[in-house]
Amino acid sequence: MEALQYIYTSWKNGDSTEKGYMIYSRSEGISESECTAIKDAMQYLAPKELTLTPTPQEIADIFPYAFSYFVLPTGRGCVAQSTYLGKDYSGRYGNYIIHALIFDINDLPCRPAEFFAEPYIKTAMTQEELDAPSPVPPLPPLHISEYASVINDEQLNEFLFDKEDEFAQLISMILVSQDAGIPFYLNDSRENLVLWAAAVQRILPSRLAKKFMFNTYIGDHESMRSPRAREEGLNFHLIGVRPDANYFNYATECESNRQIVMDFIGGHMTQGVPPNSYAHAMAASIAFDCEEVDSFGDFVDATSFSEINGRLQDAYLYYHLLKNDEFDFSEDNLKAVLSFGSTYCSESDNSDVGSKLLVKYQESGWTLEAELLALFWGFVCKYSSFMIFTLYELFTETIYQHASEASEPCTNSSGLLKAKRHSNIESILVI
Repeated sequence: MEALQYIYTSWKNGDSTEKGYMIYSRSEGISESECTAIKDAMQYLAPKELTLTPTPQEIADIFPYAFSYFVLPTGRGCVAQSTYLGKDYSGRYGNYIIHALIFDINDLPCRPAEFFAEPYIKTAMTQEELDAPSPVPPLPPLHISEYASVINDEQLNEFLFDKEDEFAQLISMILVSQDAGIPFYLNDSRENLVLWAAAVQRILPSRLAKKFMFNTYIGDHESMRSPRAREEGLNFHLIGVRPDANYFNYATECESNRQIVMDFIGGHMTQGVPPNSYAHAMAASIAFDCEEVDSFGDFVDATSFSEINGRLQDAYLYYHLLKNDEFDFSEDNLKAVLSFGSTYCSESDNSDVGSKLLVKYQESGWTLEAELLALFWGFVCKYSSFMIFTLYELFTETIYQHASEASEPCTNSSGLLKAKRHSNIESILVI
């Protein structure tokens, strides 16, 4: 894969009249809008409770690094890291370096998190680079063929081995935050934040993993709510925020409906977000052998579904019925399967699912409300018409059940009967 480069830091030899923070150099072909988005996403503010005058060893040991992946306004992908440096050329503390790689997402040979800690991710400036005269020549494109030496399945399996419940909770919270259109903030050690983000990318189908955006440390979380951030598409699915970054209080913030939060260090968490079956299955699979993760990923990649939201649970219900012939009946589950199949799945898979649902009905004798029966009827008529006599049995027995239990005229059933007069199976059902 070929990646363009961008470096931003505080520098004394820039060609502007005001020295300080600026683009040190970049590859040819990086647009101004991409440069602006990178700077906005990766600006580093040192945590306020850490020492103001750290030694190089303290920086290496305790200061957070912001490792990130996001999609730029141009549609290209960006992997970037902001690393605290301490003093700048003038002796002032607060300096940092942003090193960003910009590439065509379609060229990605791996999940973006697997670039973490690779030797081509620059985390410091040499004295020779800092003394270079302006203008610095454009940075050459990098030709990347190595990755996943630090972040890989072995490392993730080891990390998640005893954390299945926590990971299932984290997955569910990310999906809920996306459905609600609010941020998800996570607190953990700087190393674990990278691993959590990498784990989420790993459980997603490859097409969705390239859409999953994260930043393991943001010093000003409110900046991610700004109109400018929204215009630039900086909708991170996971944001790492230290409580001492700008006094972000997880104990307080977990009570607000402005965000979803999960604090592994302090033990604070937004309540009322139970893990769903998709989250449990993915968390168990990645901690064991990734077999279910990969199988489900192949299924989703074969559909037209392409979002990271709560419909992944609907996809998993559909997949579980299609592949494993298992279905936990509830009206909500049935609606989810019918809706997901109608919207995103192939005619062949829908035919199989429709047939399986009819068999499940015969085994369990569901009694469906009129609206849901109409949905079920339409789905099976469209995709599994060869089982029409089983459907006829379902329809008539359900109507009979509703009628026998009703103390007043069964208006819903009457309306359903009238609607079925004009269905595509009126040659079989004569009303």
